Amino acid sequence: MKYNRFSHQNYLRLLSVGDIITIAIQIYLNKLKSYLSLSLIAHIWLIIPVYGWAKFLALSALISRLAFGELIGETTEKSLLGKQKINQRLGKFLFANFLLIATIIFVSFCLFLLTITILVIFLQASSRLLEPSVMDRFNKSLTFVAIISVLLVTFAILLIFLLLISLVYARFFIVDLPLAIEDNMSPCKALNRTWNLTNGFEFSVQWILAIAFLITLPIQIIDQIVIEIFDWSFAYFKYNNSFLETSITIGLLFLNNAIIMPFWQAIKAVLYYDIRNRREGLGLGLNDSD
Repeated sequence: MKYNRFSHQNYLRLLSVGDIITIAIQIYLNKLKSYLSLSLIAHIWLIIPVYGWAKFLALSALISRLAFGELIGETTEKSLLGKQKINQRLGKFLFANFLLIATIIFVSFCLFLLTITILVIFLQASSRLLEPSVMDRFNKSLTFVAIISVLLVTFAILLIFLLLISLVYARFFIVDLPLAIEDNMSPCKALNRTWNLTNGFEFSVQWILAIAFLITLPIQIIDQIVIEIFDWSFAYFKYNNSFLETSITIGLLFLNNAIIMPFWQAIKAVLYYDIRNRREGLGLGLNDSD
C-alpha cells in the first residue's frame, strides 16, 4: 500500500496537513469493506441507550486502532486482539466522551458569557457614538463607515468566540485514540494525554477538520437531496405515513454517517500517529496488555 512509505518504513517522515488527509483517504479506500461493516454495526448499536452508545464509541475507536495498525504495519492477529481489548474498555469510552462533552459545554458556556459581556460593553459604547446628536457632526459617508465598523467588530467578536470553541475541540479531537491504543489509560488520563499531545497543533487540526468537512460535504449534500426526493414523493402521491417517512429519513442519515465515520476515524489515526511521531519518535506500536 502506498501509504506504507510514510509510516513503518520511515518513522522520521513528518506529515503535512495534505499528507494526513491523503493517507487517511488511502487507508479508508483500501479497507472500505471492513471499515464500513464496523461502522454500520456501530450505528445500529446507537438504537440501544447507554450500552449501545458505548459499543458505538468502542467500534469507532476500533476503526481508528485498525487504521493506526495499518500505518505501523501491525499484523491481522494483533488487530483481532485489539478488538478484544477495546471491548473490555466500553465504560471507559463512554465516560471519556461524557467528560469531553461536559468539558466542551462548560468551556463554551464560560466563553459565551465572556463574549456576551464584551459585546454588551462594546455595543453600549457604540450606541453613544452613534446617537443622532453625535452623528450629526459628521457627514453621511463617515456615519456609514462608523456603522459598518460597529457591525464588523461585532462579527469579529462572535467569530473569535467560535474560533476559541473550535480550538478547544481540536485539542480533544483524538481523545479516543489513547484509550484505544495505549495501556493503563483511564478516561481522565485520556483527556489529559490528548490535551498534552495536541498542544501546539491546534491550528493544524483545525485545517484538517475544515478540509475533511469539505471532502465529505458532497456525500452529505447527496444524502439531503435523496431525503428531499422522498419527502417530495410522499407529498406528491399524498401518501401520509409519518412513521415510514421519519424512518426513511433517519435510515438515510444513519447510512450517510456510517459512510463518513470511518474516514474521520482514519484521519484521527493518522493525526495521532504523526503527533506521536513528532513528540516521541521511534517505537510506536499497538499495546496489547492492560
